[in-house]
Amino acid sequence: MRKIFVFVICLLFMVGIACADDFGYAPDLSIIFEQANKGDAQAQFLLGVAYDNGSVIQQDSNEAVKWYLKAAEQGHAGAQFYMGVMCENGWGIQQDKREAFKWFKKSAEQGDTTAQYNLACMYHEGEGTRQNYSEAFKWSKKSAEQGYAKAQFNLGLLYYDGEGVRQNYSEAFKWFKKSAEQGYAEAQYNLGIMYEQGKGTRQNYSEAFNWFKKSAEQGYAEAQYNLALMYGTGNGTRQNYSEAFKYMRLSAQQGNIPAQEFLTQQGLTW
Repeated sequence: MRKIFVFVICLLFMVGIACADDFGYAPDLSIIFEQANKGDAQAQFLLGVAYDNGSVIQQDSNEAVKWYLKAAEQGHAGAQFYMGVMCENGWGIQQDKREAFKWFKKSAEQGDTTAQYNLACMYHEGEGTRQNYSEAFKWSKKSAEQGYAKAQFNLGLLYYDGEGVRQNYSEAFKWFKKSAEQGYAEAQYNLGIMYEQGKGTRQNYSEAFNWFKKSAEQGYAEAQYNLALMYGTGNGTRQNYSEAFKYMRLSAQQGNIPAQEFLTQQGLTW
């Protein structure tokens, strides 16, 4: 079972500014500066994004932090999230996991789904705070219930491993499926495993094959390996050695050791 708890580094959705830029004209920054200097939190946030991204003004992480902080201190959830990102990575400010945790928590408490996800990751890994699987579960669930695919995947892992919650394969299957249906490759792979092993659902090799294939087509090495095995054995699909070796090589080329060992045993290169 593939287990991944990773942070969302920075999702620059550019609220308003990117949209204007995409249409071929720059926003009137003088107006945004004027509003920001008058204390308008949204304008301060937009300036932070502009400096962070560098698409409509020269990129400057220090200035980005300056404006994010002004907006964050006024309770702007998006700015609080980005302050977490900047502190987590040491961009424009000294790296500080505890400060990152603080800002993600403030944003998460206002319902920001990505902040909730990152907060769950920090609780799970014990970064910036004491490790706490129950809190990791709590915040993963809040984010997952808002439809965030990575949180749905992590929630599935917590149910699968019984971390912060009683182990429940049916719930793990449910959340992996929600994430997989949004196209998240790791979840598609894990869903394939559960169909293959009959955990949390009835064993179904055809479904296992389908989900391994979706994940493999996104370049996920473990899924490519499992897909190759299914083509080789004919489980869940018609036996096809050509496709089996194709996906085995693709997996091996990405460093998958079992795939490399298999090809070596067959006297084949990758």
